[in-house]
This record gives sequence, structure tokens and C-alpha cells, in this order.
Amino acid sequence: MHPRLKEVNDLISMIPKPTLPLNFKKDGKLVICLIEFRVMKEIEYVMNAVLRVYKPEEIGIAVVYGTRNASFVENTFKDWNNLIFVKTEHANLDRGTYSILLKQPQFYEHFLNFSHILIYQTDALTLKKIPEKYFQYDYIGAPWTLCNQCARYPAGNGGYSLRNIKSMIKVCEQYRNVPFSKGHRGNEDIFFCSQKDLKYPNFNSADHKEFAIERVYHPNPTGCHQVHLTRMNTSEWSIFVKENIINNLIGNMDTDIAVQEATGLTEIKEKYRIGQKIGPYTLEFVRPDQNKWEIDCCQPYEILFCKTEDPLTCVKKHSIGRQHRAIVHKKGKGCFFFSDENHIYIGFKGFPNGGQSYADIMAPEGNSFGHARELPKNGIILLKTAIDGSKPTVEEVNERHYISQDMKISVPELVFVLFTGVGFYNQLFSLEMAVYLANISNRALRLYVQHPLVHCGQPNRAYGVLTDYLSNDFTKYLVNGFSVHKFESVPRCARIELEQKMSNVVFVDRELSSPKLSSDRRDFCHSRQELDCGILDKLFNPNIKRVKLEKSNASRCFTNIYTKKENYMLMSNICNILSKNIDTIEEIYKELTKKLGPYKHILAVHLRFGDYHKKVNSITGPNNEIERNITPWFNKYSKVLIMTDRKDNPFFQKFKNKVIFADELINNEHRQKLSKLFNKTDIAEFIVQKKLCEYADLFIGSQGSTVSTYIQYRNYINGKDHEKFTHMRCGYYNPDKLCLDRKKVGKYSWASKNYLRGHPMAWSMFFEDNVHRKLFFSVDTWYSLADRVVEKRGEKLGDFKDKILLIKTDLILGYVNELKNITGKFVLITVSNDDQCIPYLNYPPSPPAEAIGKSLLEIPNMVKWYTKNACIVHPKIKPLPIGPKMQWYTTQFKGEDVTTHYRIFNEFCINPSERLYSGKENLLYINFAQTTGNSLYTPHKNIRHACLKQLALTGLNEKQPSANFEKYIELLSKYKFSVSPPGRGIDTHRSWESLLVGTIPIMLSTPIDSLFDDLPVVIVKSYKEVNKEFLEEKYKEILNKKNYNFEKLYRKYWIDEIKKGF
Repeated sequence: MHPRLKEVNDLISMIPKPTLPLNFKKDGKLVICLIEFRVMKEIEYVMNAVLRVYKPEEIGIAVVYGTRNASFVENTFKDWNNLIFVKTEHANLDRGTYSILLKQPQFYEHFLNFSHILIYQTDALTLKKIPEKYFQYDYIGAPWTLCNQCARYPAGNGGYSLRNIKSMIKVCEQYRNVPFSKGHRGNEDIFFCSQKDLKYPNFNSADHKEFAIERVYHPNPTGCHQVHLTRMNTSEWSIFVKENIINNLIGNMDTDIAVQEATGLTEIKEKYRIGQKIGPYTLEFVRPDQNKWEIDCCQPYEILFCKTEDPLTCVKKHSIGRQHRAIVHKKGKGCFFFSDENHIYIGFKGFPNGGQSYADIMAPEGNSFGHARELPKNGIILLKTAIDGSKPTVEEVNERHYISQDMKISVPELVFVLFTGVGFYNQLFSLEMAVYLANISNRALRLYVQHPLVHCGQPNRAYGVLTDYLSNDFTKYLVNGFSVHKFESVPRCARIELEQKMSNVVFVDRELSSPKLSSDRRDFCHSRQELDCGILDKLFNPNIKRVKLEKSNASRCFTNIYTKKENYMLMSNICNILSKNIDTIEEIYKELTKKLGPYKHILAVHLRFGDYHKKVNSITGPNNEIERNITPWFNKYSKVLIMTDRKDNPFFQKFKNKVIFADELINNEHRQKLSKLFNKTDIAEFIVQKKLCEYADLFIGSQGSTVSTYIQYRNYINGKDHEKFTHMRCGYYNPDKLCLDRKKVGKYSWASKNYLRGHPMAWSMFFEDNVHRKLFFSVDTWYSLADRVVEKRGEKLGDFKDKILLIKTDLILGYVNELKNITGKFVLITVSNDDQCIPYLNYPPSPPAEAIGKSLLEIPNMVKWYTKNACIVHPKIKPLPIGPKMQWYTTQFKGEDVTTHYRIFNEFCINPSERLYSGKENLLYINFAQTTGNSLYTPHKNIRHACLKQLALTGLNEKQPSANFEKYIELLSKYKFSVSPPGRGIDTHRSWESLLVGTIPIMLSTPIDSLFDDLPVVIVKSYKEVNKEFLEEKYKEILNKKNYNFEKLYRKYWIDEIKKGF
């Protein structure tokens, strides 16, 4: 039986039998008719429930039954006067015969003294009197979901339905003379909802939903059918049961029980879902089948595991420092309370085997103290709290002393105990949280490292500490200070009290703690504990100079904190900058990528089999499944890069000639470089291997591995596939796609993928939720959009019937005739070169090129022509941006790895608006090559040389030194303006790079000026206009405008724009 149906049945079984005598109406408006052919105790329960809503003299009542349950029905209701007994000659009915019965006009003729009949079943309930408005209809039932409305007029399910009796007889006349054995077996409610002459409600309207619920939820319906199947989360279900079933049918019997002075035990009765107050406690009995109680206490309390009811027999004590709810499951019954001079106790019996699964206590939810394993057999769990809750505890007194002692500290500090004694990325996830909390609380971060790093199960202080491997750039988010305390004692100070490890809890932003978001918060928590929003208050109190946070683990901040978008953006910036390693690691990685060759040919796989101490035969269990899943993917790539902890697994014997082991790419020269920094280089080599996996075109990870989780996170940031895993035994795993399918409707991907509940979702799998990224565009973007790509001269289009056609720019003049022959509407894209000018390639064009360009623009089926470097303005031509410089090594300008660029862009280029208005001091950035003598756009020949010469005349001639790309972007971001003259073509990378970092480009007017509409730019006819006074005036003018469209700097805007071409 469904747990919720059992809960409802347990509830209505508590309804007392009605007081006799009962005299029902013989005629009138409404007869309620129960149809049931089985012997079921619920028959009596649901009839008793009807009489909690209606008085006997207000309604008629009937039971339709058969030969098998005749004696049971007739004996049960023998004293119910005027009840209409309708006995058929059937032992039982199936769905088809039930429908035949209800489509016989003779069935309704039993009730001709009434105008309407309410069809009722044992899984239905009437929760309140049926409002008058529903009697205007010939038929109304519980609404169907939109995907289940197969009837012509979807007026609802028949299991709880109100029907006009005369109308029913009329539409059923067609079956009057049909023998029962030959009757139509189709669903009777579908039949009644397909009659054009009946009057129905507006389908799934507010009134319709209020009538009754089955699958479609309404908080306060008139009735319900199969309510246990209605889509309600746990919170909604609890509220529904209390407000509709308990309050309407059982009665609100909330009881306050005063604390008694007697020394004996006072029994607490099991009142289902009725709050009982006992001093500072509130108890609720919530699951009879599990003897489950929920206890709230408005002040701190203790949990005692005792041998008897006497607190002096306590064998283990747990202090619950906050007002966390306690949840008790027991094997037997028994709940009581008592008090002494200073304390009040709640006691629970029913543990014959001591503590075990479903015989324990959780406080807070999820923390079961090892299933109460220290509770003796037949022991007692006591909850203990002070009668006078105003007296401070010992812990509170000590904390006040620490706070007073720390007042001399000038800058507030966060003392953060890093998650240590674990692997590198477990620790990195912990550090992400530390940096974020220190930043938002405006505190210095004091990072305490108590245990060594671990590699493949081996801890060793020779590895150094986590921060030894990271660039110091992340300290820009720790402006109040940062220090690492290696293997030191953690100071005593005020602390944030967490009863559980961080992956088991969710911190809720105070602004998002309102009741209206309770359902969304529950979905976000995914069976983790939602913490009271005040738990971090100490962190934000500047008068508490030092605050300590312990119990951190590998939980990522994106899933650990329920907060606002701007905070997730801050997390994204912090996590992105923490991905940057020290220069030596980065240099070795870049060297090895050149050795590996183009990333497009590489598949990377991480296989985490088990730590070094495990025997080989204990790690081979998943081998066959992994081989079956990933072999088809091996065949798609010429190179397969393997990162693994156990090369001794026989799994690799079948693939030894097909794979490259990542660790074997690192040679002694690399190790010598690393050994200058680390006494043991294993972890540094491991990070290089990880980065090589990110470099690959496709990565397949190991579920449950934090390094795989991290690689998938970086791939998501870099716009790559980020969901594939070798195998999985949870969620909606699809072994053909190697990823979790999204089968559920839900806001959060962990719910839609049905991933493991509780702490695993915080670290063992990457979820893109709340990770803020901006996807930048490159030539690859336009290629990915095209239905067809032409890159080779002479390649035939054939019968092109798709929508988007991309032709390599320098080939376009040779395709005019083939394009004319395309019969359907299409969009053309030419973007593969950064300098050729469309539609002629060169400007001004030669007469033949001009004629061809004109012919191209006259092609009737070409809807739009999207292109870089449009050299004319034309209704069909839509300029595309050249964007920031992504490719450096190939003339094709596509297919290169952009991992490094994405990290740089995600650090500096995702908040251009914020950077624009940040109050920059430097005026004008100048740094470009002067070689534009061979410009394809002739008006720009030698323009860069002329630009520098003109700026020098106004005193604006301070050029910036050359730098690598990352330093260049960082420097560019600090200037108000940049000079952005064109190169061989018309558009220039500098303009888009400037805009991305909130710097205003100064450009010459060209045919693509419209590309920069709604962006903060300065467009001039000549650089003669530019001087210091001109720039200062333009800066004020630009900053006074607030509605720039910075989405034009990112991929999504242009993808949507091209799709709108149709």
C-alpha cells in the first residue's frame, strides 16, 4: 500500500462511529453513493467521514455492493435508516464491468428521488460541503492533468464525481437494452465526458480544481480521489493533511500539557499530527507505522542515551546547541515526560535492540548519531532541557569570554578549518567555501591545515599544502588578509555551530527564507538539512572579531548555499580564479598539449578504481560494465588519454595499444622542475594530468571522484560537454549517452536527473545550477550553428534543404550559381576569415567581384547573410562581430583549444557593466602593431600609423608595453578608453576585448557601425577629433547612460539572433 494512502486510512480510521439513530433523506438534492464490491474496513471509514461533513438529514446515502461483500455491508449499516442498498449479482467488478454498470440507465433510476448523485469510492473523501455552484453542471469530476485529457470534454475523473441523475439517464438510454455481458467496457468517465449535450465546467479552471483533486493539486478542495497520488512535496502534503483531513474530518484537538510537579512519569498520548506542547517542547506524532515523533524545542537541549528512565543511567550524551528539530523512530510504543528541580525531560521507549536503522533519533534531520549505536538494548532516549531557558550554558559563558578576549584584534577574522587528510580537489572545494565566506563577511581568512594532503590513499607532509599549488591571484578576493597555518592548533574563539558536516546542510540567505519559497528551498536541499538563516549571524557581526568554522568538507558552495544571483556570480568568480595553478604547472601543461597535438582528436577518460592498498581482485568489479559503456566512444577518436590511479587493473590489457597514459607523458625533466618546488611531485603531476583531461575534446569521468567533478565543472565553464561518466548506479543513467537523462520536471538538475539525495549531490557529481558563466563566441560558434559547412573549393551543395549554410569566406564568390539553385529559404554565414570584406572580399571591388557580389544579394531565397567585415550596408547583410582573439596558431581560425582563454575571460570578462562603472583612473590604452599596409579594405591602408601620428600631436602617445595575453587583458581592464584602429579588415579584436573588460573602444566610423548600437563605444570620423578634453567629456556622457546591452558580447545573443533570421 502506498505510504500516503496508508496514512490517510490510518487517519480516517480514528473517526468515531456516528451516534445512532441515523435518519437519512429519502429525496432532495444530493445522494452520496459508495460503490465497492470487496470486503474492506475502509467502506465504513469513508462513510463515517461523510458524516463529519454532512448531517444525515441533509443528504441521501447509498451503497452499491455485490454478493461477496453483501453480509459485511448489510451488517455494517443495518442501523442506518433510509440508506439505499443496491445489491447486484456480481461477486466483484473489474474496470470494464464497473464502467458497464455505470453506463446503464437502470443504475441511476435507483435514485430518481434526488437531482444529483455523488459517485464515491473507498479511496475518495468529501472534505467539505459541496458548494451550490457545482450543482449547475451535468457532470464534474476531479480534473485530469493536461497530458491525460483524452476525452472530448475533460470534465474529470469519475471516482469522485457529481452527476445530474436525469442527464445521466438520458445519455445512457442507448445501453438500456444491451445485455450486461455485451456492454461497452470503455472507461465510463471518458464516456460521460464526451457528450456534446451535457453541461460541464470550464476545464481545469480555478473552480474545477477546487471541486476535487486527484493528480492536479489544489490546497483546499471540496473532495479528493486517490489523493496519495496528487503531486505534492512533503511540506505540501503535511499541510494538506492537517488543514483538510485532520481539521475538517477529525477536528482540531491541539492540546497544551502543563509541566507537572509530580515525580512520576506522565504518558504522552499518540495524537496523529496534533501538536502537543510540553513546556519548551512541541511534539507531533507523525507516522504510526514507524512510531515516528517530531520534537521541536525553543531552546538548546541535550539527548541522553540511558539504560532506564533515570537520567543518572545515561551512557552517552549529545548536546544540541541550537533549536534543531529531533526526529525519533522506534520499534515499539511509549512516550512520556517528567521534570526535576531544574530540567524537563521527554522520554521515548521502544528500542528492544538498542539503536539501529529505524530505531534511532536524528537531530538535526540526517544526523542519527550512527543510528544511536550507543543506546543500550531496551534503553530509553531522553531529551533534556532547562526549565529556565534564560540561564546561559557553559558553552555560552566560554564563548562570551573568547569574544571579549579577541576585542584587541583590529581586522575581523574567519578562522576556517580546511577539510584535510583528503585529496587535492576535496580540499579545493573546501577552500572555495572559505574564500567566499571570508569575502562576503569582510574578514581576513586564517586557514588552518591540520592534516597532510593525500594522493591515492597515501598522506604525506612532503606533498606540501593545497595553496602551494595555486596561483596567488585568488587573494584579490581576500583584501583584509590571508594566512595559512600549517599543522597548528586551532584557536579557541566564537564558532559557528554545525551539528553535521557541511555537505549535509544548506545555508539559507535570510532574504530567501520566506514561507512562499519553502517548496523551492526543499527542492534545492534535496534531503539535506535546511539551516536557520541566523546560523551565520556571528560571521557578519563586526564586534565578534574572530569566528571559527569547522566541519567543512568537499561540499561546493554552489549547492551549499541558497542565495541570490549576485552571490552566485561572486562564487563563480572565486572558483574560476582558484582554478589557476602556479606557473611551473601551467608551463608543463602547455608543453604537453603541443606534444599531444590538436585537441579535437583526443578523448580523455578518468578511471578511479581504488586506493593503492586495495588488492587487484577487489577493484575489477565494474570492469565489464565500463568496457561495454566506453568502447564505442574509443572508436570515435584517434587518441585516448587515460588518467587512472591503478594501471595494474587488467582492464587495460585489452586497450594497451589504443591508449596513452597521462602520467607517462610527464618525463624526468618535468619532474626535476617540479622537485624544485615540492619534495614529492605526485600531486603536481596529478594536476598536470587533470589539466590534460580538460584539454581533450571530450572527457568521460568517474562518478564519485572529486577530480572528475572538477574537470566537468571546468568543461562547463569552457563550453564543452560536461556530463559523461563511465558508469553509474543511480539516477536516470543512460549507458548509451554516458550521462543522466532529465526525466523529471524540476528547477534543479539534481532533481530532474533523480540523483542521489543528501550529501553526495554536493560533491560527487557536477551540476551546472548556480554556476555563472558567459560563453564567448569564436568561429567555432558559427560553425556549430550551421546545418551545412562548405570548406573546400569545388564542394557541391547538392539538394540543400536545410536552413543555415556556412561557406568559407574566400570561397563565396565561386558559389553564386549553386546558391541561386537552392529552392528553399536559407540563411548564409561567412565568417571563417578575419579580414576579407563581404560581399566582395576586397574593397573597393574589381568590376567582376562587384557583379558577383550584387548577384549574391539578389538571390531571392537567401533570407539573411550573416558575416564578419561587411564592407557595405545592405538590408540582407547582417554584420557579425569578430569577437575577442581566440585562435593564434591556425589560418583556419577555428578548432584550437580555448581552455586557457576561457579561464582568462571568465576572470576578467563576465562583468563588463560593473567594470565600466568601477571608477577607473587611467585614461587611454595604446598598444598595437602598425603593419596595415596590405589592408583588404583600402580606405584603411596605413591607418594605424596615421592614428599614432595624430594622437601624438595631442599628447596622447604613451604606448603600453607588450605582454602575454593574460597580462594584456588585465592591463586593458584598468583603462577608461582604448584606441582600436582597424587592421587588414574592418572589425578588430581590440574593440570586443575592450568592451568585455568595461573599457570604451575608440573606433573609426565604418559600414559596421550598427554592430555597436547599445554598446559603450566612441565612433569618430577621424582621430583628429580625439584629445584629452574630448575623452573626459565622452566618459561622463557614456557613464550617464545605464541601459547598455552587454549581452551582445556573448554567444547566446548571436545564436538567438541568427535563429531569428527565419
